This record gives sequence, structure tokens and C-alpha cells, in this order.
Amino acid sequence: MARKPSFWMDNDVLVDHWARHNNDIDASGGPGRLSEEELYEAYKGFCVSLFDALCTVVKYHGHDGKPETYQNPTATIEAHVPAALNKNISKDKREAAIYAFMADRTINKANGQLKNLQQYNKSVKLPYGYQHRNWVGSAAAQWKDRAGKFN
Repeated sequence: MARKPSFWMDNDVLVDHWARHNNDIDASGGPGRLSEEELYEAYKGFCVSLFDALCTVVKYHGHDGKPETYQNPTATIEAHVPAALNKNISKDKREAAIYAFMADRTINKANGQLKNLQQYNKSVKLPYGYQHRNWVGSAAAQWKDRAGKFN
């Protein structure tokens, strides 16, 4: 079986989205004011928006300003997250498929960049909510679902 094409996670796109994500949460009172579910939802939104950005990035190099590479062409997206291109599924299903693909990849890539970033800015923290990336399957999520069955 042939290997799937690599899904490219550009450092600049990651850091731009990561900084915006953390700065937005800091500006609204910080992660301490958010519940586990809200942190999960924030991280999920971050991963989906990062994925969408990574699928549209074109790198421009050289003096002519012509695009050199399209980072994640349709064939790559289709190989990894076909639901992302499926126009016949709900937004929730699309986002769930993207999140399943991106949740661990994103935190792994961020962990790899953290040391370099903190060398120049000690206040850089990993993307808020990553600790709760598996919240949906947690006991708290199950009890919330059960409690929601009552009027």
C-alpha cells in the first residue's frame, strides 16, 4: 500500500493561530475562568481553524512573487480527512473529523516549538485547552449528558 502524502503543518501558520488563540482567551479573563468543556471547545475551534488555514496556505518565494508550494492540496486533504471536503455532511461532523485528525498532531507540533519560542519569550504557553482535548469521552462529559436528560 502506498504511503499517504504528508500533511504539512507550517510553523508560521501554527504560531499565528496559536498566539491568537491564547491571546483571545487571556483577553477574556484567562483559561482559569473557563470550564473543562469550554476549554475543550476552545481547543477544538483552534484545531479546526488551524486546519482550514493550513489547507489554504500558499508560500510565496523569490523575486517574481509566484507561489512555490501549495501546502496541502486537495489530494492530501482527501487522503487524511475526506470529511473535510464532503459537502453533504453537517458542520459538526466535518469539525469532528478534522478535530480527530488535528488534536494530537497540533499539540505535538506545539510542544516541539515551545522551547524555541520560550527562548525569546518566557510567557509563551502551550495552546489553552489542550489538556482537555479528550473531554468528550470523560466522566464529566458523560455526567453532563446524563443530567441533560432532565427538564
